[in-house]
Amino acid sequence: MGEVREFCGAAGEHADVWFPAPGVLATRVTGHGTAALTRFYIQEARRALERYGKIRVFHDWAEVTSYSPEARDLIRAFGKTNTDQEVQVRYLVSSKVLSMAIQTAGMILGRDFESTTQRATFDRWLASAVRAAQPPLSI
Repeated sequence: MGEVREFCGAAGEHADVWFPAPGVLATRVTGHGTAALTRFYIQEARRALERYGKIRVFHDWAEVTSYSPEARDLIRAFGKTNTDQEVQVRYLVSSKVLSMAIQTAGMILGRDFESTTQRATFDRWLASAVRAAQPPLSI
């Protein structure tokens, strides 16, 4: 799974960020999405972009209870700075309404965001990205 970078906020929010494969960034967030938590993620994503040039991001937000308007604005502004050629993003969320909102945001930003409320679908997306990132075995 690689090194896990962890954020624990004053409001009880928590995030883990790790690289299950080169260029594949995964997050798991629980609690309230705050601006501080969002800044932590953006910092990690920028480091990954510097290192890999292109990243595939998988956000497990199934246990996010809410998020602040400032956090939403920060993630939206960060999303505007990237293209699908640099960053591809997939989300696991608990609400079909939020899933639709994420996909709508992707359309507004001209980005290919996919989201689901089904853990099995999300796990398949992540596993596929990890397999694709692995170097071929030499014989």
